[in-house]
Amino acid sequence: MKMPLLGSAYVARSVSAADNRMVNLFPEIVPEGGKEPAFLNRAPGLRYLTTVGTGPIRGLWTFGGVLFAVSANKLYKIDSSYTVTLLGTVSGTGPVSMADNGATLFIACNGPSYTYFHLPGDPLDGDFRQITSTEFEGAVTVG
Repeated sequence: MKMPLLGSAYVARSVSAADNRMVNLFPEIVPEGGKEPAFLNRAPGLRYLTTVGTGPIRGLWTFGGVLFAVSANKLYKIDSSYTVTLLGTVSGTGPVSMADNGATLFIACNGPSYTYFHLPGDPLDGDFRQITSTEFEGAVTVG
């Protein structure tokens, strides 16, 4: 007897009505000529790559092929070999906003803000600093 394994995944407000969830599975169509029209394939797993900081991740941004992360009150860069480098300290505890223009990464920490300039063609080598101009009042977000 064939069992209909493929079908919709649906959870109703009442589990006695419907409680059918697909977790880490996705349906895949079998080309013409297969024994069955489709099957449930497992989702690929995750693999551990590296650890970044000790606190919550407050923001992530890709800039020049390098990943930048704010964890707790520290800014890190993660290169393509997953090497984590501490760049400096940022303020606050809430989410940060990041954007770049191709040459400079801007980090807004709900007031105090920071920049990371990198040398042309080498985002791994740069200069991280807080914006301290008295004419700059700070930024909540950046886009």
